Amino acid sequence: MGYLPIAIIHWSVTVFSSSIFYWQYSPSRVKLHPCPLTPSGSRS
Repeated sequence: MGYLPIAIIHWSVTVFSSSIFYWQYSPSRVKLHPCPLTPSGSRS
């Protein structure tokens, strides 16, 4: 039971850091999609 919160925190940090890395090195995508929380395929 004590492993699950650690796994969730580790996953969140990994996703967060990879998102920061992705958005920093993709300025064109940031201009097209200013909100990372909205996927491009959900609206269409």
